[in-house]
Amino acid sequence: LVLILCAALAATAVFLAVPARRPHGEGLMIACGEDLAGQIVAYAARTGSARVGSVGMRRLSFLQLSDCCGTQAEFALAGGDFDMAVLCPDAAQKFLASEVSFRVFGGLVKNANVLVARDAVHPRTVGYMNGRDLQKQAVFANLGRAVRLHPIAAPALPYALECGAVDAVVLDAADAIRLPQYWDRALPCDAPSAVLVVHEALLGSTDFKEFVGHYNDTVGRLEASLCEELLPQVLGVECGEETSRAWHKMNVQLLTLPASTFPPEEG
Repeated sequence: LVLILCAALAATAVFLAVPARRPHGEGLMIACGEDLAGQIVAYAARTGSARVGSVGMRRLSFLQLSDCCGTQAEFALAGGDFDMAVLCPDAAQKFLASEVSFRVFGGLVKNANVLVARDAVHPRTVGYMNGRDLQKQAVFANLGRAVRLHPIAAPALPYALECGAVDAVVLDAADAIRLPQYWDRALPCDAPSAVLVVHEALLGSTDFKEFVGHYNDTVGRLEASLCEELLPQVLGVECGEETSRAWHKMNVQLLTLPASTFPPEEG
């Protein structure tokens, strides 16, 4: 059983102890958001078993955080109720600095940070997600350091672009593909755009090993079925010729998890 909770959790909770793994036998609990990586993980879990339950973010949320799902997932992990979370590398690094019971198991997507601009002119000002150093470095690496960067809360990025506050913004690919009126540009980066953070006690379990195997199978299938599955079924986007071309232009890469890290079977 894998239960996916894509939920915003209370930011007012105070966590005084390192969270313990939930009792054995309760299944896997994953905190994820509505970015590309979170939606793919949720989709893999939903399609893994008929017993899997999926709860929408808005049904359970009593506090809508202004930051991205990474912050929400950090609270989920710190509360001790979850085994895994989908985080950006910046959020993962900050979380792991204080939570020694967790580790980064592997990357989930690459190049999911996409530059979205009003036109093809080289932008002078770029908005990026507040606190996301990886996005900032990707912009500098691809556009040069003459670009002026403005940290902006994630929900306000599309509005900042629409009203002309900045020439371009950095959005997750799942959001960028829904804005066909703008011009997209890939921001290639060696580091993954999102990682899976896992409680160490989970790593040797059969449930987790089976989840990783199913996740990797799902990723392989999604890579080969952009218009049949990834865009319409995972992201809810109709796949026409223009949409397909825009997606390939982003150069997004779906990554498999490292199954080779599991110990060999006994016997």
